[in-house]
Amino acid sequence: MSLTKTKRRIIFYLSVLIFLVITPAVILYSLGYYYNLKNQTLIKTGGIFLKSSNASGYRIFLNNNFAKEISFITSGALLGNLDEGEYAVEIKKDGFLMWSKTIKVQKEIVTEIRNILLLPDIAQNKTQSTHGTTTANFALLSISPDESKIIIRDQKDGALYLAESGGFGKNPLTSLFSKHNIIQIWWNNNSQKLIFKEASEIWHLMNLASLPKKDIIELPEKITYRQDNNEITLKAMSYAFDKSGFDKLFVLDESGRLSGMDFKNDQNSSTTALLENINSLGFGENKILALFKNGFFARTGLDGKNTEVLGRQGVYLSKEAAKIGESKNGDIYLIDASGGLFFMQNGGTEIQPFDGAVLGAEFDSEAKKLLYWKESELHILFIKDESYQPYRKAGTHIKIPAASEKINPSTSSGLTLSKVERVKKAAWYDDDNEHIMVLTQKGIFVSDIDDRGGFFVKKIIDGFAQNFIYSTQNQKLYWSDGRMVYEMAF
Repeated sequence: MSLTKTKRRIIFYLSVLIFLVITPAVILYSLGYYYNLKNQTLIKTGGIFLKSSNASGYRIFLNNNFAKEISFITSGALLGNLDEGEYAVEIKKDGFLMWSKTIKVQKEIVTEIRNILLLPDIAQNKTQSTHGTTTANFALLSISPDESKIIIRDQKDGALYLAESGGFGKNPLTSLFSKHNIIQIWWNNNSQKLIFKEASEIWHLMNLASLPKKDIIELPEKITYRQDNNEITLKAMSYAFDKSGFDKLFVLDESGRLSGMDFKNDQNSSTTALLENINSLGFGENKILALFKNGFFARTGLDGKNTEVLGRQGVYLSKEAAKIGESKNGDIYLIDASGGLFFMQNGGTEIQPFDGAVLGAEFDSEAKKLLYWKESELHILFIKDESYQPYRKAGTHIKIPAASEKINPSTSSGLTLSKVERVKKAAWYDDDNEHIMVLTQKGIFVSDIDDRGGFFVKKIIDGFAQNFIYSTQNQKLYWSDGRMVYEMAF
C-alpha cells in the first residue's frame, strides 16, 4: 500500500524530530555525560577499559559489586558512566589468582589497563608435569634458543639429561653427559650444539644432531700460537660459538687474546688471533663487544675488524668478567664486577654510567625497555616511548620496591622481602613485555610494571626454588626446587 504525501511528510518530520532529540544525547554520552534522574542534572563521567593479555571469560567487580562478565570470544571490556573517583577493581576467573587494583577515574577520560595477566592458581592447577622424584636431586640448567630442549642436571653425580619440551614429564629423559660437574652451558643458534664448562675449567663440545650417539669432544685446555718463530702456549679461559660459521668457535686465553677457531672435530685446528688485551667479552648481532684491560670499551665485527671505541668511563676491572648484553636494536648494557651499570642507547657514541650495586639486567624482546635488579629492588628503564596508557616517555625510570614496602594498596600484596631475603634472578615475561618474573629465597613472583594504583605483585610458586625459565614459544613456566623440575602452562 502506497503512502500519501501527507503521511510521508509526517514520517519525515518525526524522523527529523527523533534525530534532533537523540543526537545531542549521543554526543553528550560520547563526551562522558549522563543524566542523573535523582538530581535532574547532567553529570560528567569517565570510564575504565580492561583487557587481559592471556585470558577471556572472566568476571569484573567494582567496589566488591559484580559489574560485567566477559565472554570467551573477547578479552576486553569497557566500563562506562563511572563517576569521578577511585574504584577497587577485581577480575576473577576459575583456576586463576584474582587480579586487583585501585583505579582512579577522571571526567571525560577512559583509563585503560591493558595487558592484564591472569596468573594460574598452583593450588587448583592439576596439569603440572615433572621430572624427578622426591628423593632425586634434579636442577633446571638451561633451555635451547628454539625452546624445544631443556637441560636438567643431576646434582648427585653431575650427570646431564635432555628433556623435550613437547613431551615434558611424559617422555623419558635422554642421557647426555654422565658424572661431570658441569656448571655452565652455551647453545649455538640452531639449538644443535652445546659448549659445556666443568667446575674444573675443562670445556666440551657436543653435537646433539648425532643423538642417540654421543658426539662429545673435549676442547683444548691450552692454545698454541706461533710468534717470532717461537711457540707460545696459553691456557684457554673461555669458549663461545662464532655465529659466522657452523663449525667456528671463539677462544679467549689467559693473556686476553681472542682467537677464532675452525674446529671441525680437529683438536689441532689452527687459531687466528682477532683481538688482544681483553678483560671481558660479550656478543651482539654479528658483533663482538669487548672491554679491554686498559678500560676502553669497543664494538667490532665478528672478524675483529672495524673497531668502534665506545668510551672509557671508569669501568671497574677485575678477574671477574663484566656482564655485557645487547638488544636487537643495538642498545648495550655493561655491569662491571663492582655492580656498576653502564648503558648506551643505539645511535650513541659512548657508554655512560647509569647506576650501582646492580646484579643483573635484561632487555625485553622488543628492545623497548631494560630491566635490571639489585638485592632488594627492581628497575625498568624505558628506551622508547609507550604507544598506550600511561604513555611513559623514553628515558622514564621506574623502581619496583621490595624491602617491606606495600606494593598494591588494594591488596597489600608485594615483594615484602625480609632482611635475609634477596632478589636472586629476574626476567621479562616475554608474551607481553609488561610483566617481570622474580626469584627470591621464598618463591617466584610476578609483577606488572604499571604503577597506577600500585604494582600488582603475586607469588605464583610458594617455597624454595633454585631456578626458573619462562618459555614464550611454549607458554610454559619451568622451575626446579633441588629435587624435581616442574612445568606449568600459563
